[in-house]
Amino acid sequence: MATVSEVARLLGVEPAKVKRWAKEFAEYLSLTASPAKGQERQFSEADLRVLAVIADHLELGNGADDVHSALNSGEQYAERLIEIARLNSLLFQEPCEEMDESWRHGTLIGGMACRDLLQVARAVRHRPGNRTPEG
Repeated sequence: MATVSEVARLLGVEPAKVKRWAKEFAEYLSLTASPAKGQERQFSEADLRVLAVIADHLELGNGADDVHSALNSGEQYAERLIEIARLNSLLFQEPCEEMDESWRHGTLIGGMACRDLLQVARAVRHRPGNRTPEG
């Protein structure tokens, strides 16, 4: 999950814009993106894709109707946006609320004997065949 400031940094906009978009386009975002008063907004990987579409269209000068049309047509599922969102999401996250038997967007690990998430992340990162940022 990402905070308002993390999303703003990723999209290159002010945090106030992210908050405004979260209100204006709430129907396309998760419940954690529009929490009850006093709770911090948290954006999922799916939310990052939606917000990227919003940012792209508004940067081009398109209006809210164009953004709604793009989101209704599924533009947030474009491969490039999925890749960007995945590269900017935490390795370990709670399962999303929308997950059901058709979910195919990652790996769900349960009952791990090792609860040290840093140790698990290092093991996954350094498995043979996994590329590291250095190579």
